[in-house]
Amino acid sequence: MRILLVPQAFLPGHNSMRFLCTNMLDVMRFAGHAAAVCCPKSMSFKASVYFAPEVPKPLISLGRKDRGRTYEEYLSSYGASSEQYLKEDVRALISAAEDFRPDLIIDLGRPQAVIAARSLNIPCRSVVHSGMYRTRAFDSRCLDGFNNVLSEYRFEQIHHITDLYCGAGRRIIFGLPQIQPFSRHEDVERLGYTGIKGFAAEPVRRLCIMLCETSFSASRLQKIFTDAFLGAPYEVAVSFPGSKPVLNDNLHFMPSVRPQLIYGSTACIHDGNSFLFHQCIASGIPQLIISDSSYERMWNAAAAERYGFGLYLPERNLSMETVYEKYRSLLSDDIFAEQAEAFSQETSELKDLYDFVKDLEV
Repeated sequence: MRILLVPQAFLPGHNSMRFLCTNMLDVMRFAGHAAAVCCPKSMSFKASVYFAPEVPKPLISLGRKDRGRTYEEYLSSYGASSEQYLKEDVRALISAAEDFRPDLIIDLGRPQAVIAARSLNIPCRSVVHSGMYRTRAFDSRCLDGFNNVLSEYRFEQIHHITDLYCGAGRRIIFGLPQIQPFSRHEDVERLGYTGIKGFAAEPVRRLCIMLCETSFSASRLQKIFTDAFLGAPYEVAVSFPGSKPVLNDNLHFMPSVRPQLIYGSTACIHDGNSFLFHQCIASGIPQLIISDSSYERMWNAAAAERYGFGLYLPERNLSMETVYEKYRSLLSDDIFAEQAEAFSQETSELKDLYDFVKDLEV
């Protein structure tokens, strides 16, 4: 089977869909499928790549401290819904599909892939998140670019991004029904793992700190985490935008996020990134989520607190004192570890990526 993967194109080095795309490529190769990726040059994958335009920086943004509480505002704040960009990207996707001739297109956070797939009559599956379906009001101008492109291809207009997925193909969701509350529709496929289940690592006294999105400068974050955790009797692996490779006693600052370190760790501090969120759940480790109020991150942070397997720290309150105190609270009460293990066991009953890829052949 020939499959074209279309990952989210902004935050090229640290977005959850990039991590998921990497895992999907590995599993698809293992299963004997031919897979290619359509993405900007700033992203790199070990696969055949068709280049797409870079996401432009928006002229008017909501500001780094608030990326928008709805999916529409979130895309707009990164410039991913401008009309010119969408037109160029849809053309790039159509060109890639005409050359690669896929049997299936998988949309990983790039909704315009649905437009390209419909224009060529190619089946499409889209990874979605419950946070995308929030009914909160937003500025309708966020969708002007999408609606103008839809008009160009003679498709119906939309009032929400999620309208694109109505009847356009199957939707893929990750996580238990409590966390991702979708009703049982025929076009919704629920997975539990962003990788392959059964992977186990020896427990190690390690704290993972992984931030993919933040309004804090790299120097400020380095000082906060150094002051909070330097000299602790356990390893601390730290990564955030702009971090440099530095080894300082028990602190290991890394230039890029390495999700595989989560396996076997004691706990994880992250920013609500969905890939890291689900990796922690699958691994059965408690998590502290440092998040602003924007789409997806806040949804995941609220779920962690609601179901007792994690804590939430508003990003605006982040300091050496607050992060250390929250981390101590996370480990001092056994309920967080117990709930994390319970959710991990329940998640193990759901499909993993290999099951998903295997089912594609049916």
